Amino acid sequence: MQTTLQPEGQHEELLTITEAAKFLNVKVSKIRREVFLKRIKHFKLGALLRFKKSHLSEWVNSQFQDSRNSVAEYQIQ
Repeated sequence: MQTTLQPEGQHEELLTITEAAKFLNVKVSKIRREVFLKRIKHFKLGALLRFKKSHLSEWVNSQFQDSRNSVAEYQIQ
């Protein structure tokens, strides 16, 4: 499914929750939990959730940064 909401020439594919889970190689339930906790940016189209790949990538990158910070804090103490 390819849905766009941006002006011509600036299209970014919107993924369903199943597609987002496949893109991140996680279970749909993990995506739902992160949405519930407001950790992943998403769009609601009625009852349907949609995700931009760039937002999913940002979330993944933030997970790596959080992990490094936690390890660094642990080593300093």
